[in-house]
Amino acid sequence: MPYEAVGGAPAGPVTSRMQDAVRLLLLVDGAAEPVSEPLPTAAPPGAVAVLRTQVMLQKLDFWLRNPDYFANMLLDRYEATGDSVLLDAAAGILVSDEPEVRRYPMLRYRFGAYEPLDSALSVLAGAGLVFRRKEGLPAISGNTTTT
Repeated sequence: MPYEAVGGAPAGPVTSRMQDAVRLLLLVDGAAEPVSEPLPTAAPPGAVAVLRTQVMLQKLDFWLRNPDYFANMLLDRYEATGDSVLLDAAAGILVSDEPEVRRYPMLRYRFGAYEPLDSALSVLAGAGLVFRRKEGLPAISGNTTTT
């Protein structure tokens, strides 16, 4: 669903399902942990990595789409740890055109920005690049994405 501003005009860049799929594949590849033997239950043969929670994928997607918020998170971590590498990385983001050029809006939902990932993940699942399954109890469930 396109984002609309007052008067029905798009409020910002809107991505296609394929762009979303490529972005999520990049995030899954970077954040997934190597699969240890034996393979997790129901993981397909040949699985090489596992991302244990869709919430993590949502967070990473938000930071990738909103570099200014990512820089803010780096500054928060710098204040907590004093690691100057984090300060330099945040400064690099903020002095560049990154926050204006790379910003893709997300829907605001109850506790923050949220974007359903089902369409983009279905593109990756159809190509055999990811395998999704729910695990846990119905009251405490989370999605696991395996690559």
